[in-house]
Amino acid sequence: MQVRFLLGLLSDFIFHLMTLIAILLVAISLSMDSFSVSLASGMCHQHLKSRHFFFFPLSLAIFQAGLFCLGWFLSFKFQDLIKSVDHWIAFGFLMFIGIRMIIDGFKSSDCRGSYNPFTFVNMITLSVGTSIDAMAVGIAFACAGEPVGLSSIVIGISTIIFSFSGLMIGKLIGKKIKFPFEVIGGIILLFIGIRILVTHIAQ
Repeated sequence: MQVRFLLGLLSDFIFHLMTLIAILLVAISLSMDSFSVSLASGMCHQHLKSRHFFFFPLSLAIFQAGLFCLGWFLSFKFQDLIKSVDHWIAFGFLMFIGIRMIIDGFKSSDCRGSYNPFTFVNMITLSVGTSIDAMAVGIAFACAGEPVGLSSIVIGISTIIFSFSGLMIGKLIGKKIKFPFEVIGGIILLFIGIRILVTHIAQ
């Protein structure tokens, strides 16, 4: 009886450990777009203040975790509808911001940094655009019966860490290299949007 009990405990531990590892890997994967956007924002806007390092990662994390939960809760009623339009929404948002950044980047050097990704509207737009995949993952987690609470917390924390790191790295790169980084940032956003679109269409 004791051996069977211990084996049961070991089996439960391994199951929960594997679940946590899977959630962590998914969270890291979802955070990559937020990292790229933060990197681009840090490069093209060199006047970063402490509030930017707080509110920008927080905004990305709230939408990442929030849309994950939304996809989880609405999956059973609106699964087909969400899947049919989510990638187009993300593509549109990221194309809009990316093209604006590229246009600003090709202006004269006196206008460098004219694009500000840290305005309220731009932060919300970038947050939604990089979080659409999280909604699709929420749908998948609901169908698989995975927990929503722990998953959303891990996703939010991971997004904050990667977004903060992206801002720091982008700021360091932008200081050392003189270049209209709005162009690079815009290209990064265009690439993310195209990747999201192609990935969903190919499924």
